[in-house]
Amino acid sequence: MEIIDSHLHLFDLAQGDYHWLKEHNPPFWPDKADIAQSFCEADLRLSDNLTLAGFVHIETGFDNHKPWREVDWLESHCTLPFRSVGGVDLCAASFESDVLALAERNSVAGVRHILDDQAQTILTRPGMSDNFKLLAERGLSFDAQFALADTAAVNALLSLCESADGLRIIINHTGFIPEGGNEFERWQHNLAKITAYPHAAIKLSGWEMVKRQWHADTVTRALNAVQAVVPTERIMLGSNFPLCLWRGSYQAQWATYLALTLPQHQQALLRENTRHWYQFN
Repeated sequence: MEIIDSHLHLFDLAQGDYHWLKEHNPPFWPDKADIAQSFCEADLRLSDNLTLAGFVHIETGFDNHKPWREVDWLESHCTLPFRSVGGVDLCAASFESDVLALAERNSVAGVRHILDDQAQTILTRPGMSDNFKLLAERGLSFDAQFALADTAAVNALLSLCESADGLRIIINHTGFIPEGGNEFERWQHNLAKITAYPHAAIKLSGWEMVKRQWHADTVTRALNAVQAVVPTERIMLGSNFPLCLWRGSYQAQWATYLALTLPQHQQALLRENTRHWYQFN
């Protein structure tokens, strides 16, 4: 089966900055050294009945001051069909010029600013509406990485979507689904609210960000919870390579996904939805 990976990262430590991968910089993960090495397209190895037909590369801090350099590096050596999500700083004075430079690159489909705990603060800053309108005007999507249990942040994002006609919003890492309780109920309520916006989708990935040795039940539970409120055509699966290597191989990640998805949903979840949302030609 052919797959398109909706969320992965490649590194070239000889050319990029990658401040977050350096030992003395946060995040201070005890196992960060395991992934602090160069990874290229050839490392995306699949076997058996799986074939990589393309991927979406998510920015990794190659050069936060000139984010288009990462895209230029990718476009100079990648041979598979791929789309890029470039890094931007929503709060920077250079936001507009950075977006315009990224939009000139053939592979760029969208941008990301890792919001995390600062989501509400960032999304409610003056001028943010103009920034999101610019993304919509340029046909770029926004990869939103923050906890969907953060109701104030969800409301702020939806408010921006109202003024940015047609902007595609793609939630990263399952919106950091909580394990249960009131926080899970809030997460699911907010997921339903944000996907009531017709141009919103969600990627299921990043399990190792919460628990390195996650179990297949984690994916099953998340997939069931998402499908309970989100149409299948708005759901994608991604590896978060190379961070997924903390648990196992790239092949093992996709074999797990294949085993956990219903046959009638596999083409959509593992390939076609990503092709649509990231505008593969």
